[in-house]
Amino acid sequence: FVLKSDYKGLTAGARDADGTDYGEWNAFAVGGLPIGQGNITTIVNFTHTDPLFQSDRSFSSPLYGKTSALPGTVNGANDILNPGLDSPSARNPTGTNATAGSLASLVANGTYLPTSPSAVSGAFDISPYQTLLLRQNLASLVSTFDFPIADRGKVTLFGDVMLSQDRSWTQWAPVSTTGISVPAGAPFNPLTTAFPGVTFSYLPDAHDFYDTTTAARITAGLRGEFTSAWTWESALVYSESDLEQDQTNLIYKPNLALAIAGGYNAAGQPLPGGPYSMEYSGFSMSGPQVLAPALNPFATAAGVNPGSLANLYGTEVIRAISQLESWDGQIVGRLPGLPAGDVGLAFGATVRREALSGHADPNGRVTDPVTGAYGVDSQLWIGGTFADPFAAARTISGGFAEVRLPLTSDQWSVPVVREFDLTGAVRSEHYSDAGSSTVPKFGFRWEPFDRQLVFRGDYAKSFLVPNLFSEVGPTDTRQVAGTVIPGVFGPNYSALPFNGEDGNNPNLKPATSTSKTFGFVLKPNLVKGLSLTADYSYIVLKGFQAGIGFNNILSSVNTLGSASPYFANLAIGNFAGLAGSSNPFTTPGALLAYLTNPATGMGDPTKAANLYLIDRFENNAELLEESWNLGATYSIPTDRAGLFTLASNGSIFDSFNFQGLPGQAYIQYAERDQRRSLRRHVAQVPPCLTAISTSRVRSPRATLLKE
Repeated sequence: FVLKSDYKGLTAGARDADGTDYGEWNAFAVGGLPIGQGNITTIVNFTHTDPLFQSDRSFSSPLYGKTSALPGTVNGANDILNPGLDSPSARNPTGTNATAGSLASLVANGTYLPTSPSAVSGAFDISPYQTLLLRQNLASLVSTFDFPIADRGKVTLFGDVMLSQDRSWTQWAPVSTTGISVPAGAPFNPLTTAFPGVTFSYLPDAHDFYDTTTAARITAGLRGEFTSAWTWESALVYSESDLEQDQTNLIYKPNLALAIAGGYNAAGQPLPGGPYSMEYSGFSMSGPQVLAPALNPFATAAGVNPGSLANLYGTEVIRAISQLESWDGQIVGRLPGLPAGDVGLAFGATVRREALSGHADPNGRVTDPVTGAYGVDSQLWIGGTFADPFAAARTISGGFAEVRLPLTSDQWSVPVVREFDLTGAVRSEHYSDAGSSTVPKFGFRWEPFDRQLVFRGDYAKSFLVPNLFSEVGPTDTRQVAGTVIPGVFGPNYSALPFNGEDGNNPNLKPATSTSKTFGFVLKPNLVKGLSLTADYSYIVLKGFQAGIGFNNILSSVNTLGSASPYFANLAIGNFAGLAGSSNPFTTPGALLAYLTNPATGMGDPTKAANLYLIDRFENNAELLEESWNLGATYSIPTDRAGLFTLASNGSIFDSFNFQGLPGQAYIQYAERDQRRSLRRHVAQVPPCLTAISTSRVRSPRATLLKE
């Protein structure tokens, strides 16, 4: 986009829209001021959108079968608290006064009712807790300037300033923790022994994300003329984007066991079965301990003392910074020499530095900051995002050249080839971390008779180097939602969360593409103001950087055993390669057998909780695409009412053949019976499908191709 630099005057506007449970508004102002022979143009914009919950729309509500990790469930969600009770303590003595010797006795007296994970998840509507659309407040300012400074405009100072701040909020389901073992004598334990397999969650405290992104970009450059046929341009760019994310209502792991254990009286003195706990303050194990009411992990929300949550629920803070510094220069001109006209030339160079850094707070680290041990005094936010501090930078240098060769001229009036141009371009770049690449582009423009009909076509290769985040960014270790396993093994295995890790891969290679396009523009003299366009494209994209997918890993290992290419990505006990990890799934079907409870024939949540999967970015996807882009425009000028324009654009996919992983069957999304599937699954296609290019940081104004 080339921004306007000669606007004069002031324009302002606003828009407000409201719908059922949703609203949005926007206000803007555009002002331009001439200063001498130059101009400053400034745009200010404010946009607000309301959040929209899943429960606000019928297509996403009710939403069942997503989780069985609910308060009141025990024994892997195979038993649930009687709905008439807020806590087992309403019917049973607890703590040091407990009399029940086993869960069976609590089932016998009606405190707990037998159930199953699928029955629990199938009865819980998660839609009121999660947003479909986030709340967003966006403020931005863009200002461009253009000042001639010498030789009557032959040298011009230009640039722009862009500032923005984006504040957003979205909500996920409340954080839960499963497999808790409540010790004997804990104030709310109804058993005389330890009570294993307890799930705790507090539904009123949803998992909220507050994101603030502040961005700035400054461009400053000079352009001028050598002669009337040759121009030059050079510019510097600096941009930075800072992300601040606060994730609220996460469970501070070190305080969970302390809060459940109790063991103190109201004066802070040790007391067996005491209803108070000594917990870490400030969500730090180095902070002084403070007294708080003990936590009842067996209770539903109505049975939980809010005071027991004060030191349990906290906020994780994540920060990240992305920076770019660049310089580019170009020269554009014409050389006489061909009988059909001047040869158009453009060439230039660029150098840029990209930098990325980030960190979570100390409780969000993957490894211990002192010893480097995995999961020891680290990963202390239950439900949080874990990342060790990272910082990386790389330098890219490159150059390009373009040429337009007119082979015939409209002044010659040669039949069939009234005007024919060839174009060519080449671009080379060297990355300090990913090697070098050189890509070409060739094209033509052909007027057979006159400007009523123009044909055009291109052949090009391009490449996409992995971004810094994919190469050296953090790994994210978390509990993966219980919807993945049933998607692989069926509804009998619903609500089975497991441990997952995904993130960077320093061994990623550049992705590549090849494209061929051919089209025409028709502007018939018989219908003044009408323009019709059609362009056919054939594109092959290979080696996108994308995750394998936890579902693909599970399916492959279960089908092939140790012959699976992803066998090393799966383990039990711990992540592969770490202490305590092993992989017993060497034979086909062993994984499914492991996940199945032999007594019920259904999924076993305790087994799923012991699964550890690693899914890193890989060069693994391929797309073959054939399509037509069509357009029609009809302009109707009037003497008094101005110009009316009617326009329509559309695309037709002859083929959209996508292969997610090497060896997998291609999925043809363009078939008629799968067009709905395309809309449903398009999120699976990596974002780089629309971004593979040899793009420049600051696009030059010059172009050698006619429209």
